Amino acid sequence: YFSKTISDILNSLFYPVQFISEAVLVITVIAVMGINSTVIYLVTILVILPDIFIATQIGIKNIDEEMLELGKVYTDDKLSIFKNIVLPQVNSYIFAGLIRAHATAWEIVATAEVFLALNGIGYLIQNQFRLLNLPKLFSLVLLLLLAALASDRVLRLLKLILTVEVDKDEFSKNRKLN
Repeated sequence: YFSKTISDILNSLFYPVQFISEAVLVITVIAVMGINSTVIYLVTILVILPDIFIATQIGIKNIDEEMLELGKVYTDDKLSIFKNIVLPQVNSYIFAGLIRAHATAWEIVATAEVFLALNGIGYLIQNQFRLLNLPKLFSLVLLLLLAALASDRVLRLLKLILTVEVDKDEFSKNRKLN
């Protein structure tokens, strides 16, 4: 559905990043930018984009060509074809990438918060660890865990609301009957 050239360029950018450890990325970005909150966000983006891209790319490769051709017969409007044929077929793949990326992002952010934080919950966790205040330390870690689980639940609910299951077998049966 999309240009092979664009796909090849994005592949050459995203695939190599998957083989670089998050720790190496953090150290490299810190060496370039110094220690600040931007490092966490930049590394997170570098690590999660391949998950989203690859899942979406797999979804695009699995688009039912017959449905796409049928859509082109009824309209020339590319936006309408994208909205009504392509997006419903690719949505579940996009959300699979987003859910995986979301989990990875939380791993990176939680770890970075504990080791690099200059303020916020990571800073509080560091302080409580240094003071050996275990009840507050565990409550802060639990708070971080609950925030991760809550945001995961919201993302999964969005997936349920926005993803429409496309039954390709039913489409094929109806097409043969007509």
